[in-house]
This record gives sequence, structure tokens and C-alpha cells, in this order.
Amino acid sequence: EQVECPDLLNLCKRVAVIDHHRVAATYIHDAALGLIEPYASSACELMTEIIQELPEATDMLRCEAEALMSGIVLDTKSFTIRTGERTFDAAAVLRRHGAETERVDIPVGKGTVTVPVPAPNGKTTVKYTYQIKTQTN
Repeated sequence: EQVECPDLLNLCKRVAVIDHHRVAATYIHDAALGLIEPYASSACELMTEIIQELPEATDMLRCEAEALMSGIVLDTKSFTIRTGERTFDAAAVLRRHGAETERVDIPVGKGTVTVPVPAPNGKTTVKYTYQIKTQTN
């Protein structure tokens, strides 16, 4: 229930749980790292804060910034709920890395978000598609 692909989770030797939801009965208890911050607007806000502390933080790709911005936009319902100074600070960081809120289109209810990502060969564009399952916060 906490992951999209339990089989993939079972293949991992070390797991980090970074979330803004309170610990549930189905929480991943054997994680090597657990960061649960219920006061954050989203896990993407938390990840943005973590990335800022990394030495290579300036190397964030635009597609990575837009993916994180998409998560913040989704969980805050376009910055209308559960927002605070931290939320807007994270959004500003992502904006400086090229994320454009105009390009973030989150469907209502179940849907698919397609984020353009530069291909490893640098010549074409690959599209990753994620299923969005809405949940109440």
C-alpha cells in the first residue's frame, strides 16, 4: 500500500522512507533512513530541502525540478492547502532550476502526468508516465 511496486521494494538492500504522512500500519519499518515530517506540504518539498544540502545540488536538471514541483503542486492543490514558508522556499529553489509552474499540469482525480526527460544520449526526448492516485491528506 505504501509503494507502487512491492516486488521492486523487496529487491532493494537499503531503503529510505521520506514522507509527509504520519506513520501508518503499513509503514516500511526496516528502512535504513526514515524522515517523516507531517508539517511538510509534500514529500517533494522534503526532497527539495534535502537536495539543497547536497554538494551537487546545483546540478539539478530542469526535468528533475519540474517533477519535484509537480509533486508540490499536486499535494498542495496548486498552493491552496497545506502551504507555508517552507513550501514557497522549495518552489523558489525549483524555479531557479528551471521548473515552470505553467508546464506542471496535474489532472484532477486519477490521471497521468507525463514529464519530458532528456534521453541519456542527449539526442532525443524520453517521456516517463506516472499514474497519479489521489489521496486525502
